[in-house]
Amino acid sequence: NIHRLWEDLMVPGSVVATGAIIEHQSKRCKDKEILLVKTHKWGNRYSIVGGKVRRNEKLNTALLREVKEETKLKGEVGEHICTFDQIKNSGYYQSSVQHIFVDNVVKVKSKKVTLNEEAQDYIWALPSEALKHLDIEPNARKTVQIYNDRILCLAT
Repeated sequence: NIHRLWEDLMVPGSVVATGAIIEHQSKRCKDKEILLVKTHKWGNRYSIVGGKVRRNEKLNTALLREVKEETKLKGEVGEHICTFDQIKNSGYYQSSVQHIFVDNVVKVKSKKVTLNEEAQDYIWALPSEALKHLDIEPNARKTVQIYNDRILCLAT
């Protein structure tokens, strides 16, 4: 029973957070750019948009809510990328709290971003270029790397 497994997983002190690889593909270009935000929460490094899932909130609902709150973008939830425990020493790690990240693609049609107070800057970039040139916090880097590796596999 999935409900039972979920309850067993969610011990006191656990937080489920959902993250978005926000993806935009222009009509002129086959390459997909992703949105990364620079945030003080991660030591002024780049990260993906996301946040905590509220009690009784569905993962996809939480994901789209976070995207809208943080960027004012509207999107459609795409494929699941990964689920993992927060990486130790990533800059925001709290040993007393178990953070579980569930990251998905969110496809958007607009690149017009309006940031809220959680981020100070943003960039649209090809995933491979972002991995090479941007200071991305470790949890987001893991997700971007998995996403990039999938794109490379699909291209071959």
